[in-house]
This record gives sequence, C-alpha cells and structure tokens, in this order.
Amino acid sequence: MGSFLDQIDTATLVSKIQASYQFTVIVNEDGNIKAWGANADGQLGYGDTDRRGDEGGEMGSYLPFTNLGSGLITYHIYLELESICALVGDSTSIISGLKCWGDSVYGQTGSFFIS
Repeated sequence: MGSFLDQIDTATLVSKIQASYQFTVIVNEDGNIKAWGANADGQLGYGDTDRRGDEGGEMGSYLPFTNLGSGLITYHIYLELESICALVGDSTSIISGLKCWGDSVYGQTGSFFIS
C-alpha cells in the first residue's frame, strides 16, 4: 500500500467509479465510460472480448471510451457479475433510457428508451 500501490491512469477526470469482481468502470465528468479488466462476455463495451489493463499500452489515452451512441452520456452505472447497465440521456440532464451489455444468460442485456 502507500507509495508502493500503482496509480491507475485513466487519462480523464473521474466523477464515478464502480468495481465488479473482475472489472472496473469509470464515468468521467462529461458522462463518458471507460472500463478495464476481464471481458469474457463483452462487458467492457468495446465490441470484443479482449481484456484491458493487463498489458502495457492499454490504459490512459490508449483505453477508449465506450460508444453509447450519438449524443448519449451516462448518468449512472450499475455493475453485475459480468454485465454493465447505464442510465443514459443527452447533455440536458434528462435521462432517456437504459443500456445494458455483457453477459446475457438471463436476458439482462439490451436497451430501453422513453419516447
């Protein structure tokens, strides 16, 4: 601990952080998500199953933001064992939907938007 504990470089100011059993997710001050750790079920949201943060050149500015869709930002995140859910909306502070991705063995992924 103390000065022997490595710093995590997110290359952005963090406003929210949550950790699951095998991965960590942050939301920055602009409502954008970055995630790292295990990714066997695509729970990091990058469209693949590659782990992030366990090799050089994967953190900081090399770690991309999760693509939530045009104009969408995150207001709250919830982590399950191998999936993520985000309350999303636009920059006017109006939550308009829910997006969930990762493991869907019980049908827990997908999206719902208020029209």
